[in-house]
Amino acid sequence: MRGLVLSGSVHPTSSVRKAAEYAAEALREAGAEVDLVDLGELGLPLHDGRVEQLHHAEVLAWVTRAQRAEAHVWVSPEFHSSFSGAMKNALDYLWSDHLQGKLVALIGVVGGAMGAVNTLNALRLVARSMGAWVLPSQLSLTSAECKQGLSDDNRERLRRLAAEIVRIAPRLLEVSEQSPVE
Repeated sequence: MRGLVLSGSVHPTSSVRKAAEYAAEALREAGAEVDLVDLGELGLPLHDGRVEQLHHAEVLAWVTRAQRAEAHVWVSPEFHSSFSGAMKNALDYLWSDHLQGKLVALIGVVGGAMGAVNTLNALRLVARSMGAWVLPSQLSLTSAECKQGLSDDNRERLRRLAAEIVRIAPRLLEVSEQSPVE
């Protein structure tokens, strides 16, 4: 199974990047081939809706990587009760045919103790609007924990999340191919 982990921060040493690395490691341990995508390295232009943007080399490379994956894990910071602008920009380049029938798992990273509920809910809406199946299990982590090391509880939650992805994603794609949505 090929999984893509999308780090929704452009800051190279962010806690979001660290959370994405934890997710990629858990997926590998569960038996997946993993593509860790760092938005800070993609170099995507700001999406403005012009068709010619779709032909930029960076955009084509991003779309190809996203489409090649059988499952996605989106990891985003919570900014102003939603996900990052960089994440939104990257997702705006994807269409429903890039994610149709694929599994998306969500991880939010927040500075405070309230949890990243708003970010997770907003990302869930975006994924569903593109025809993806969103894994009911999700994870909210604090920035401090990502930088200092995950607790045993959250490490286990992440391990179970990765195992679910590896188990469920291929089955969803199989079902989607058998009964295409028209």
